[in-house]
Parts: sequence; C-alpha cells; structure tokens
Amino acid sequence: MATNLKVKRTYNISADVVALVKRGVEDLHAAPSQDAFVEEAITAHARRLRDARDAQLWRQAADDPDYQAELRALDALFIDDDRDAWKG
Repeated sequence: MATNLKVKRTYNISADVVALVKRGVEDLHAAPSQDAFVEEAITAHARRLRDARDAQLWRQAADDPDYQAELRALDALFIDDDRDAWKG
C-alpha cells in the first residue's frame, strides 16, 4: 500500500535516537533526509516483523497434518504437469 501522500506526525523519541537519525543522514548519507531515514527504518522493521510472522506460520504448517495432507494431494494432482514443465 505505497503512497506518496505524506502525513505530518509528532512522536516523542529519545535524544539518542534523534542523534542517530541525524548522524545517519548527515554523516553516513544513509538517506536523503531525516524523514526518509525514519520512514525507511520503520518500513524495514515492519518487514522484519511480517517476515518473522510468516516464518512462524510456515513452521506451524509444517507440523499441521491437514496442511501436509492437502499439500500431498496437490502434488499428486499436478505431478504430470510439473514433469512436463521441467522437461521444457
């Protein structure tokens, strides 16, 4: 859900974090602006959280007998098509 619309928000963060953001932009040139630096950091963190949740769901699916049975049924249903696709 990417959008170019920017919304002005105010958050209370520690002075140390403000300094990290400033250093990231001014010294390390990690982003074109402090806003961009913070946006990129939040987006990356959200991605890590989503990926961790997805990994947990896949671990649960690996232990779910119903899911495994459905997976085997789908494999059997499409085995010929898969072979044909691999042959080229």
